[in-house]
Amino acid sequence: MKKTKPIRRRSRKIPSSITLELKSKIDDDRGKGYHYLTGTVSPSRRREFDVINYIEYLYDQVILKPNRKYIMIIDYPLSVPYKEEISTGKNGMKISEVIDLGVKAYHKIYNEERKSSSLKEESIQKRTKGKSLLINRAETNGRYGIWGHDLSDLAIVGVSVVGNKIYFSVDS
Repeated sequence: MKKTKPIRRRSRKIPSSITLELKSKIDDDRGKGYHYLTGTVSPSRRREFDVINYIEYLYDQVILKPNRKYIMIIDYPLSVPYKEEISTGKNGMKISEVIDLGVKAYHKIYNEERKSSSLKEESIQKRTKGKSLLINRAETNGRYGIWGHDLSDLAIVGVSVVGNKIYFSVDS
């Protein structure tokens, strides 16, 4: 009887020693946002070059299927969620493109809030005339009811796609 070699499955291995947190700063302190930051990258026992290649690989991954419609939902820090329909086109959408759409949507939300609110943007401390020591943004009463954070406080740290809905994980 002839001996055969065991079948080896070819698979793309994702390095198990990488802790990865992608951050997209929505706005910088000077209001000139859209730059992306790579947060925590812990390459324990991996060469730095491998980590950079892995980040670029993730950033270029298509996460939305071609020729589909999705609903982008932004609900933080908003009292009324923002929803926008997105069409992906024939190539689908990369995670970097989805993050760019999220960043642009946040700018649109904050601009619309500024125009539609009768309350000015100020801290809770200022609005309560010092009765509260909170320096967070006081809630405004515009279209979305933004509370707690200015645009410069926010950073997109994750994207989730559930069915045809897109959600962003946002740190402040």
